[in-house]
Amino acid sequence: MDARALVDTRSTISGITRRVAEQLGLVGRGKRPLSSAQGEGQAERYLFRVGLVPAGEGGIPAFPYVFDEVMGFELTNSFQFDALLGMDILGQCDLELYRDGRCRLRFG
Repeated sequence: MDARALVDTRSTISGITRRVAEQLGLVGRGKRPLSSAQGEGQAERYLFRVGLVPAGEGGIPAFPYVFDEVMGFELTNSFQFDALLGMDILGQCDLELYRDGRCRLRFG
């Protein structure tokens, strides 16, 4: 399943919406306390896998880089993206940000 994700360097963990979790047939792992920009609360957790597909050189398709067994939290379905990539994943990558709005995520 392809999903649109927000890269969030201030989030310590990643997450997915309940809609995506249901589409993937994921089973909740129990609610845990969560501090977020919206405040304190309880959020369901899911165990899932994230695959990032690198831009191939010259348009040549590349194999995805897979992060196995990501324990992430449930995002509200009003969240504008399908997923959120937090520092649990981003900390394993190099992230380059440019003043013109471009960015590059390198992994592997």
